[in-house]
Amino acid sequence: MTWWEAFSQAGHDVAMADIHRATGMGSDLMLDELLPRDRDKSQDDSLWDVQAAQKAGVRCVCLLSGGISRGELTDAGATDIYDDPADLLSHFPAALIGSP
Repeated sequence: MTWWEAFSQAGHDVAMADIHRATGMGSDLMLDELLPRDRDKSQDDSLWDVQAAQKAGVRCVCLLSGGISRGELTDAGATDIYDDPADLLSHFPAALIGSP
């Protein structure tokens, strides 16, 4: 009932049955499931992708063009962070093999 009330107050018409099915997913997954068009998934997904790469032991190269700060990316485990595509290109191909 609380989730339905919150959605309603925010102007979203979400069926109670859908909320019940999504309960227990965790709030991020639930919101992605119930409000997929209303969420900027590029920001939600980027940090999860960086964390997944770190856990898998894979280097993660990031660009600061998606609205997430250098600090957030670093905290999530990004190994290489470039200002924009031009910055990445200026360090190519070293950026792909981990050389400074």
